[in-house]
Amino acid sequence: MDKPLPLFLTSLSLSSKTALGVQTKLLLEQFPLAGHLFWDASEFRSLDERSARLESILCARFSILRRDPRSLPAIALSTLGRSWWKGNELKPRAQRRLAEHYGHAISTVYAAPCSIRDSERMKSILMHLNRPFVLHLWDIQDKNQIDSPAFRWLVEHALHVLCLSEEMIRYLDPLRQGATIMRFARKPSSYIAEAPKDQKLRIALIGNCRRYRDGLSLLVKAMHIARANKVGVTAVYVGSKKSLKGAEVDLGSEVEVTGFVESDSTRDLLLSQCHVAFLPGPLASPSLNMFSRFSIPSRILDFMATGLPILAAVHPNSATATYLAQIGLQASILEHSAERLAERLSALAEVSRWNLYATMSRKAFHATEHEWGELAPWLENVPAKVAFS
Repeated sequence: MDKPLPLFLTSLSLSSKTALGVQTKLLLEQFPLAGHLFWDASEFRSLDERSARLESILCARFSILRRDPRSLPAIALSTLGRSWWKGNELKPRAQRRLAEHYGHAISTVYAAPCSIRDSERMKSILMHLNRPFVLHLWDIQDKNQIDSPAFRWLVEHALHVLCLSEEMIRYLDPLRQGATIMRFARKPSSYIAEAPKDQKLRIALIGNCRRYRDGLSLLVKAMHIARANKVGVTAVYVGSKKSLKGAEVDLGSEVEVTGFVESDSTRDLLLSQCHVAFLPGPLASPSLNMFSRFSIPSRILDFMATGLPILAAVHPNSATATYLAQIGLQASILEHSAERLAERLSALAEVSRWNLYATMSRKAFHATEHEWGELAPWLENVPAKVAFS
């Protein structure tokens, strides 16, 4: 009989379009034979032979079928899509599939819920598998998530809890102590940015901007001010036009949109052709915004790996600001001022100042490596059986 192997459990597929997909792929490299289950997909096609969809293709692919409360068209489409879930509980047929394919093949489970919905589905799966599991919190998206019975169950029954940010650890203190940090990771870049020439500055943007409209509006105003001061600034968005339009901020006619980039190497090349990276948020108070309180955008690593100076329009008490300060990039944090951002952009058009900030970014990238962490110790040498209730 083959040796049981770890199973990775995430809501999202192994898509390069999502930070969770990218990070899960990197973690799976530590476990070449491990399996992966998900139920929300960014593509119709399979991305890895080890990765299996635990949902019908229609319900996995179209986000309209996942919204709550659901519209009448969504309910009709969901019926046609024949979801494998009743609410967030696996239907009997899906339970049987799970048992047949994974019942005796799994040693331990890696579970990474980001929301109450994720937590309820993962609890359902884990109860049927009855295997020990490690919990990794990349995000806490729902208000009062700690009051969710499923989320509390996961925290209390996990062999160990890993967290992206220190604020997450504090959040869990009423339920459990001893959680540790494991942040995002990425490989070094083959391409490194070079200093600008002739007072011309290309500003790199990447990733989901829909959450950061205030920061993008700040950038638009700062670019107008910089141009009035004879600094040639251009925004470059590494991503699709659809993603940028979702932010509902007019960046003007001079923004370059590269389109979605699948290759890590091509993404790094495009970033290295810029001169400064802009992080447009989170700007909201962490007392009001869950992303500001708990999240750290993984795109920071892409910026640092390519040696780009970073300007970050983030709330000073956010998890992102705390992280930037920890890795030596306190100087990258901006106040909420278009005039101040324009001043910093103008300063970075000077080669000497640019070299200083670029060196800071490269040093910060190397400083982060010790926090990436090894997952293997948490998924190996654990009890063979558990009894959940």
